[in-house]
Amino acid sequence: MDIELLRTFLTVSQARHFGRAADQLFLTPAAVSARIRQLEQTLGVSLFHRTRGNIRLTEEGERLLPHAQKLQDAWTAAQRDLSLKPQSAPAIRIGCPPGLWHWLEPLLEKLRQIEDLQLTLETCSARDLHQHIVQQRLDVGLLLEAPLHDELRSSSARHKTLRLYRSEVSDDVGKTGFIQLDWGAIISSQLQHIAMPDSDYTIYANDPAVALQRMQTSPCMAWLPEDLAQLAASPAQVVETFEPLTLPVYIAYRSSASNNPLLQALLENSPT
Repeated sequence: MDIELLRTFLTVSQARHFGRAADQLFLTPAAVSARIRQLEQTLGVSLFHRTRGNIRLTEEGERLLPHAQKLQDAWTAAQRDLSLKPQSAPAIRIGCPPGLWHWLEPLLEKLRQIEDLQLTLETCSARDLHQHIVQQRLDVGLLLEAPLHDELRSSSARHKTLRLYRSEVSDDVGKTGFIQLDWGAIISSQLQHIAMPDSDYTIYANDPAVALQRMQTSPCMAWLPEDLAQLAASPAQVVETFEPLTLPVYIAYRSSASNNPLLQALLENSPT
């Protein structure tokens, strides 16, 4: 039995709507319907009464509900148990997009003081982070936008300053590129209203380190975190005619994990 089929069944039974369940699972409604059909075919019963605007559990669906919940809980417990060191060492799994990786380091300072801590760090997209936290594959995620999912909570970790930087190097071609990084919807909206300097081409990247490396060899511009650019080997200079932008960073976690002492230690070590 595929545990994802049971997870989809539980989500639909709670949402009572295939579209809302799809949003929570980060799937398309068609994919959710296909999973439910596969589960029904496996069990040989119908699990939902499907009427327009009204999804209800059948009698068989009601009977499956507690079993599905127990199986999902058992699977989650098994995953957690197998990821721990012997004697149930404390463990926490943290994820962040590539662009936030260098900001994770200061938040881990207090966690390093915990004896035998099993720390797992993962880099993935913001979309995958939401999904992995909801499905308990990760405990915590760093995000550029506060999550809107019903099962997720967030705390403002810190605010960063973005500045427009231009590299000092020149080349034979004489063209200037603009490196576009994904700093979330808020920053993207602000940039739409800013008259940017002229550039000859655009490079899309998901990690500011890529922009810094490019600036060492080619004339480029990019909005970069001020603290990261200062740590680099001065490949670029601030374009003073552009005002800095404020970039919020959030720590996202499941609401059910609010009392986790490791999470509390992480939150306590994240001043704004």
